[in-house]
Amino acid sequence: MKMKQSIAIDHFTRVEGHGRLFLELEDGEAKNVQLSIFEGPRLFEAFLKGRKYDEVPPLVSRICGICSASHILTGLETVENAMDIQVSDQTRLLRELLDIGEIVQSNVLHACFLALPDYLGAPSAIALADNHKELVKTSLELKDLGNNIARIVGGRAVHPITTKIGGFSKIPSKNSLEALENSFKNLKDRALNLVEVFGSLKYPDFERETDYVALKGDKKYEFLDAPLASSKEGILELSKYKEYIEEYTPPYSNSKACKRNGKGFMAGALSRMNLNHDLIDDEVKSLVERTGIEFPNKNPYLISFAQIIEVAHLIKRGIEILEELKNTELKPEKNSFKIKEGEGIAVTEAPRGALLHHYKFDDKGIVEYANIITPTCMNNRNIEEDIIAYTPQLQGKTEEEITFELHKLIRAYDPCISCSTHTLQIDLKSK
Repeated sequence: MKMKQSIAIDHFTRVEGHGRLFLELEDGEAKNVQLSIFEGPRLFEAFLKGRKYDEVPPLVSRICGICSASHILTGLETVENAMDIQVSDQTRLLRELLDIGEIVQSNVLHACFLALPDYLGAPSAIALADNHKELVKTSLELKDLGNNIARIVGGRAVHPITTKIGGFSKIPSKNSLEALENSFKNLKDRALNLVEVFGSLKYPDFERETDYVALKGDKKYEFLDAPLASSKEGILELSKYKEYIEEYTPPYSNSKACKRNGKGFMAGALSRMNLNHDLIDDEVKSLVERTGIEFPNKNPYLISFAQIIEVAHLIKRGIEILEELKNTELKPEKNSFKIKEGEGIAVTEAPRGALLHHYKFDDKGIVEYANIITPTCMNNRNIEEDIIAYTPQLQGKTEEEITFELHKLIRAYDPCISCSTHTLQIDLKSK
């Protein structure tokens, strides 16, 4: 007789947002997996219809409080692509710095406060402080650095207000940038030490072949300005994204999911590392090599390690940018352009993975069409496929142990659930 078992996780902990998992096992193998996001649909695309082009970037930043900079930067680039607007090198550097702030604070939030307790036997990050005071202190200071970058470059810690189409409404002062540079330098060695800490953790022995999708840099590890690529197919033409990313809404969830060639794929820090590991800063690369962990890597639990590698790399990159800005005469810019009918598509790397925006405007600059694909939507199908592949390794464990291990796997992906809750088919007539 076959042994049947049902596992239900009614509420995820230590993730952003609200979700549940239902799993049916038969002789230890998963037969039915439902990753259900039950937050109410927020209709991102619908609230953009009928809006003027310059309202779009600040509106899309409200999709998420954690990755608001990523949404506004992607929105800006999408509008600029539609209107054929070119930005200056000064704007590119400041936008990269703003993005670094978000990646650092978000990666640290997940890796150190949400995932790390699983590996150090603590119920929460607060409990970690009892035995790992310096580690928690470093994590807090790195997160604070990310927030300070947002305040100085973006005008405030959440939902930037200085970013605008074609540039910035306010340029940060030299003194504020010098203070940031000092903070970067003071935290550099401790960020490098985190690479050793995460490289020494005992990760579950689980690998699964999947397709890794991320921006692929040429000469440097890119988050903003590079083509989208697949580990299996190489560079993907952005204008044809609907041909290689299929969006759908599972009947048991308020979140869209995505597949490629009928299967899930992965976005995020591990995908970026797998495609760009050769472009990591040399000092950071040397530390990674000493851990014995190699990239490309097929273990989804190493997402957290990849996030910390990125933090160390971006601390080094941030110092480079601030040195360059220090030797540049920063000045307010006026970027004149003509409003026109157009279509724009842009993809950047949010902390959790590739973020795609697509808008169409009429000749008055009013949004006629919008589509947004967030990283968590890209990952939802892949998480389910990982669960299916991993459950045979959990045979013989108690229901409590199975629940913990599956929770740990879901947490590894750092899902941003609120970003993922929007319906696929909306037909509202703008007036």
